[in-house]
Amino acid sequence: MLDGADASVEAIARLLDSAALSVAVFERGPQVTVAYLNAAAAAQAAVAAEAAAGRPVNEVFPQLDPALIEHLLSDTGAPAEPTNLRGMLPGGSAWSVDAIRLGRDRVLVLAEELGDAVSSRQRLEALLASTNVIWRPIDFGSMAPLIVEQAGRLLSGVDVGLWTISADAPAELRLTASNSPSMKIGFQTPIAGTVAGEAARSGSPVEVTAAEGLGAGKRGLLDGIHTARAVPLTAGGRVLEDRGYPGVLVFAKRLATPFTDAERRLMDEFGKLVALAADRAELLADARHSARRLELTLEVAMALAGSLSPREIIQVLLSRTLETVEADRATLSSMDDHELVIEATHSRSGEVRWVGLRYGLEYLEHQPLISQALRTQQPVFGGAMSTPDAAPEFRAALEQMTQTATLPLFLSGRPAGLLIVSRTADRQFTNADTTTLQLMGNAAMLALRNARLFEELKKASASKTEFLNLAAHELRTPVTVISGYASLLRAGIIERNSTESDKALGVIEQKAGELKKLVDALLLAARLQTGSPVTKRRVLDIVESVRLAASRAKAFAGLKGGTVGSQLPDAPILVVADGDHLARILDNLLNNAVAYSDGPPQVEARVVPAPGHVWVEVRDRGRGIPASQSEFIFEQFARVEDPNESGTSGAGLGLYIARGLARNMGGELELFSTELGKGSIFRLRLPVPAGNESEGAEAL
Repeated sequence: MLDGADASVEAIARLLDSAALSVAVFERGPQVTVAYLNAAAAAQAAVAAEAAAGRPVNEVFPQLDPALIEHLLSDTGAPAEPTNLRGMLPGGSAWSVDAIRLGRDRVLVLAEELGDAVSSRQRLEALLASTNVIWRPIDFGSMAPLIVEQAGRLLSGVDVGLWTISADAPAELRLTASNSPSMKIGFQTPIAGTVAGEAARSGSPVEVTAAEGLGAGKRGLLDGIHTARAVPLTAGGRVLEDRGYPGVLVFAKRLATPFTDAERRLMDEFGKLVALAADRAELLADARHSARRLELTLEVAMALAGSLSPREIIQVLLSRTLETVEADRATLSSMDDHELVIEATHSRSGEVRWVGLRYGLEYLEHQPLISQALRTQQPVFGGAMSTPDAAPEFRAALEQMTQTATLPLFLSGRPAGLLIVSRTADRQFTNADTTTLQLMGNAAMLALRNARLFEELKKASASKTEFLNLAAHELRTPVTVISGYASLLRAGIIERNSTESDKALGVIEQKAGELKKLVDALLLAARLQTGSPVTKRRVLDIVESVRLAASRAKAFAGLKGGTVGSQLPDAPILVVADGDHLARILDNLLNNAVAYSDGPPQVEARVVPAPGHVWVEVRDRGRGIPASQSEFIFEQFARVEDPNESGTSGAGLGLYIARGLARNMGGELELFSTELGKGSIFRLRLPVPAGNESEGAEAL
């Protein structure tokens, strides 16, 4: 630079060469290059002084941002007027810089380090400024790009990567944000063997260089990196890795100069500030989620409290469950000591499926998650449910689910149902999800029970009203007849001891018998309701009992021009039953078959032996029973009304009493089959005496 200069200029050069200040001259061409260095400046350079001339700034001073020299060259002041800058230069040290422009394309720079005290103050000011920036967002997604941006400003010429350790993939690192185009956002790598992984595992910063095997053994860093330092983001001594929190900040330097102690302190302190900001963001996110969950739970509770419709309660519960815990399918089931009933299943598409399906409790043994939840009476989280062992109607839906939460629901301290919530995404349910689901599920079970009790109460009230109407109707006819004939006898209109009086007394006796029969039925129904009917079980011949019942029904069938037949084994078949109760059941079945036949009735009774029990079948060719009322007919005061037939009387207690008596004897009564317009088959099952289990089967 000084070639051809006079003696005074050479004297100035010698003065600059020996100065304690760092002196350098930079000039602008196609790029900014170094024109001159004195000995003090050469000590800060990455190359020797004699090799520095003509080389780009970033090769000679890798820690110096070329934009600073561009700024000095572009200063609008007079060429000979000094410019003074004070601040923290790369490396974390505070410097005082004086610059004098030597023409339009040259600048003379004199720099003096101000010492540790000034450097520490400047570093603190820079950290506080960065903190103010990254502290503003209240969610980590918005904070991540600001973190790497501020880190890059603190340490120019350094690539910064923010790596995530997700709870869903605890063995993987994911690049969440970076200030370098060469680092691809979303890049994933196993934790094991990486600088970031070692820092996360140890909870302390880890620094490595290329000479220590950076390229071969530390996956997740790009080729060409000379030095890397991984700073774990810790709060309270733990690496922030829950729920997708950042785990590690990685600072990577490509130039062949190590990090200084000041730079290391700066990176570590910045990492602590980032951890605090991220922890704050998570606390705020938790608070927002908790408030929203509480709001939804309160909405559900209010909706449940305001409804007495079971269907509406289930709809509210399952739809809000999907929304609250961000699930894809929710199923509510009720259960008792014998079976599980699916109340409904909702998916995000809004479909409602499997309503009313029933399964024996042994089905649950094939689902480990459900079995564990019922056994421990605690919520169970896991992956997908067992698809091969599931009922066929469930398999297609279950194959789409990857995470499941199974919660037992309780009423009065006893298991009353199950709430099963699933996700298609492989994202586990949290403890907060559990608390919310338990609150909503148990509240729904209580509301569902109350709604059903209310429905039963309404039904009972309607049945009571219907019964009173029926009883009044059934009682009015015999009472009217008895009262009429008694009045005629008392008034002398019918002479006593005459044929007419004998006929009147016969009618009175018949109607009194009907009254007694109706009262007896009411009393027996009441005893069955309280579980106190007197049952005298003994061994008897079912073949003979059916034969006698068929004979009793023939007269009634004859009045309608029909027949009652029987298909019975020749040999006696023994059963255990109460003779009076058995006769009442058989009479009811046969008389119903005759009464509810259109046209001349054709009724047949059969005895069908089976291992361990005997079936008695009563077949008719009558009207049949609608499928929707196949169980309703066994309830109190139940009557299947036929608009084409209004002449069939009765209080609607016959089948209710018959089934109650059958069960009280250890048997069962069921509607085996029915078809409208073609008739029905009722079956009575009765136990055989101990030791006689095989006799009935042999008789068949």
